[in-house]
Amino acid sequence: MNKTILTIILTISMLIFSACTSQAEPSESLQNPNVDEIKDLKITLKRTGMYTMVDLSIQEITITSKGFETKYSNPQGEVTKSEFKEFENNEFEELIKLFDNNNFETLESEYNSKANVADVGEGLITYKGKSITIKPYVTKQNPVEIKNIINGLNKILNKQNDNVLEKPINQHPESTINTLTYNGVQCEETPWDKWYKTGEVKFFAKPTQKDLITTYYSTKFNINIEHIEEVSNGIVCEACAICPAYNYYEIELDLSEDIDELLKQGWLMSN
Repeated sequence: MNKTILTIILTISMLIFSACTSQAEPSESLQNPNVDEIKDLKITLKRTGMYTMVDLSIQEITITSKGFETKYSNPQGEVTKSEFKEFENNEFEELIKLFDNNNFETLESEYNSKANVADVGEGLITYKGKSITIKPYVTKQNPVEIKNIINGLNKILNKQNDNVLEKPINQHPESTINTLTYNGVQCEETPWDKWYKTGEVKFFAKPTQKDLITTYYSTKFNINIEHIEEVSNGIVCEACAICPAYNYYEIELDLSEDIDELLKQGWLMSN
């Protein structure tokens, strides 16, 4: 009798365990909970206050799983240019991971860097109903989470050939910037001077060399210069193409920025 009861108890236990195991087995959709959600997600970036052409003064970028659309508007809100680029690999998924890993939804609603930077304006990033304003829109002197997010967006928008997002910055990086210098010669016409003479860009007032440099590289090559200094070369000779120019320029850019065009045009990496 005892053996019979024990057998019955064991049989019932095995049936209960089997039923629980079947119920606990997740469905395919639960095993991949983010697949459908990612398709409906989007990230927007609105840039304003930049020292650039009037028709490009407002930039609104919408990033989805399909790609990203950039709309340019004038101060009156009239769209002057629009373009769309498709993603080729898993860039959007990686960007979503970057936002989530850096706890975007728990960050402050506004960040104000005290960095002395050129006129890059401000940025408004929106994701999952949360909006963050960054003034100015630079990584310098901002929390590491903001640096990572800006770097990730820059990598997407620059569309590097390897289609790999910038790795998140370590909490204690050795350096987060590239520093380059441009030291021209007498009688030289710089790339930004040549560009200005074409009339392609219009300014509200006569631009300085620093204005032209930052606007030229941001408009033509989507290179965001965070800081620029104009430094005197002191007393120089005046022989054309031989003697140095009266001033040279030193710029700082985030490591995520592509500097190939700068190097082609004569900028040199500083030690």
